[in-house]
Amino acid sequence: YTPGIPDISIFVRPPIISTSTMVTIETSLKLRSGLVLPNRLVKAAMTEAMADDFSRPSKEICNLYEAWSAGGTGTLITGNVQIDRRYQERPGNVCIDGPQDEEQCEHLRRWATACK
Repeated sequence: YTPGIPDISIFVRPPIISTSTMVTIETSLKLRSGLVLPNRLVKAAMTEAMADDFSRPSKEICNLYEAWSAGGTGTLITGNVQIDRRYQERPGNVCIDGPQDEEQCEHLRRWATACK
């Protein structure tokens, strides 16, 4: 920066990237952890409100995430998963509150498998 001289660096065009290195939504992405995402398409967190009457992942929510996964989404971010039933954002959200019995864990495993 030079006093009295406007900074024009914001107007300078970035160098043109060759098409061989062009990053698109289909380009894989390696995370610092080493995990490689197949593409850059992300399903953001939403409120699905599709849990069963016991706030467990239902068959319907598993089917929905399976469809998103089969559609080629690189990353699926789950919706509102509550950790305290007293403060749910809305009825129908999945809740993981306290110790989980085997049946609850099985519902969660099915949901995780649907996301692969």
